[in-house]
Amino acid sequence: MRNRTLALMGLAAAAGSMAYANHRVAAAYRPIHGELDGRPDIHTWRDGIVYYHVKGEGQPIVLLHDFGIAAGSYQMQPTYDRLAQDYRVYAPDWLGFGQSTRPAADYTAGAYEQWLADFLAEAVREPAALVAAGVAAPLAARVAARQPQLVSNLVLVCPTGVERGTGVPTDWRRGLRALLKAPLLGTFVWNLLASRPSLAHELRSRLFFDPALMTPELVGYAWITTHQPGARFALASLWSGLLNLSLAGDLPALAQPVMIVWGQQARKVPVEDIQAFKRLRPDARYRAFDRCGQWPQYEAANGFSALLRNWLQGKDTGAAAIFPGEVEPE
Repeated sequence: MRNRTLALMGLAAAAGSMAYANHRVAAAYRPIHGELDGRPDIHTWRDGIVYYHVKGEGQPIVLLHDFGIAAGSYQMQPTYDRLAQDYRVYAPDWLGFGQSTRPAADYTAGAYEQWLADFLAEAVREPAALVAAGVAAPLAARVAARQPQLVSNLVLVCPTGVERGTGVPTDWRRGLRALLKAPLLGTFVWNLLASRPSLAHELRSRLFFDPALMTPELVGYAWITTHQPGARFALASLWSGLLNLSLAGDLPALAQPVMIVWGQQARKVPVEDIQAFKRLRPDARYRAFDRCGQWPQYEAANGFSALLRNWLQGKDTGAAAIFPGEVEPE
């Protein structure tokens, strides 16, 4: 009896400590703001409201950010500004990220695929070039394959869907999702994962080649976006495998021109994965940027934007190429 009492007292103390820690973090809440200029707008969808920015005039380009603990359309901002000089550029925050709403629900690849198709049909309203990074790449490719009238060109940046991000959720991943969705313990674990030191490590060592890009301002913004109400639910679905999607059937069947771009020093999705894409789609354009990690559209924005512009205008010719990285971003 005494041991049971002590154990219950210990559990109560642990719960109290977690509740207090969660309260302290919640008290530091700051509302999120948009990092992009241009015209802000919303797309009201069945599961929530998606915020996006649009800038420029001309052929439409939709920039689709990667998924991850510090995800948001801000990772597209340098390329967004450059392309808007010649194109009408859309930069949405996926549902569950950035300024978009974050419902307490399970997020699935099928739901995101449906939202993207609806956004293109209802907000863009004409065939658009899609530039999709990471986990967003197979979602964009699936829409391009199944609703080709919505997509004119497809650019995949450090994509998953062939070597990675294709398996069904395992038992331990389903357990992780249940843990992160738990009100007390899940919030506490999330606050540890989304602490400033953890976010700084993610940006410095897993996303960027150049650690100098991991500025205090960027870490601060990453902290704000990861501490919006409901921020953990989309990540719980991502990490549990609910967003996994295979491109094995879709990539070879795409009717649109396809370009696949990589960062030579990408760590989350290493450049060696490009070989699997070449086997499925040998006629695609393959390009890589040296001195770049997971976000070449951010680290090498000048070169990336010029490459995309030339490709869309039919001026990109020659064999697969590796371009030098930019020593310092503008």
